Amino acid sequence: MNTLKRYIFFGFFFTLSVWGFAQKNGNLNSQREQIQSQKIAFISQQLALTPNEAQTFWPVYNEYDAKRFKLQQTINKTMKQVNLDENLADKELNDMANTILNTQLQLSQLDMEYHEKFKKVLPIKKVVKLYAAERKFKNILLKKLGNQREFSEE
Repeated sequence: MNTLKRYIFFGFFFTLSVWGFAQKNGNLNSQREQIQSQKIAFISQQLALTPNEAQTFWPVYNEYDAKRFKLQQTINKTMKQVNLDENLADKELNDMANTILNTQLQLSQLDMEYHEKFKKVLPIKKVVKLYAAERKFKNILLKKLGNQREFSEE
C-alpha cells in the first residue's frame, strides 16, 4: 500500500510540475506534446518493443495515459480551487478532499485495470520494465525542470 501511495504522490507531483512548467514557459499543449513525444521515444527505447508488440501496445498505453491524465486534471483543478480560495467552508473543503481521494482511488483502479491489459499485449518482463521506464522518465524530467529553475533563479 505504501508503494501505491508513492506512485499516487509522484504522479500528482509530476502532473503539477509539468503543468507549472508549461504555464510558466508558454503553450501548455505544446509543452505536453513535446514531453509526450520524448516519453514515447524513451519508453520505446527502454522496452525494446518488437514491431508487433509496438503495434498492440501503443494504442492500449495511449488510452491508459489519456484516462490517467484526465483524472490527474481533476485532482489539479480541485487543488487549484483550494489554493485560490482561502475562505472555503469546512463542508466545501471536505467535499474537495473527498474528490481528491476518490480520484486517487480511481487512478489506482485504472492502474490495476491497465496492468492486466498490458500483460495481454506484452510479456510480464516488459510490463515491469514499463513501470521502471515511466519512473525513470519522470525522474529525468523532474531533474531537467529543476535545472531550468536553477538557471532562471540566478
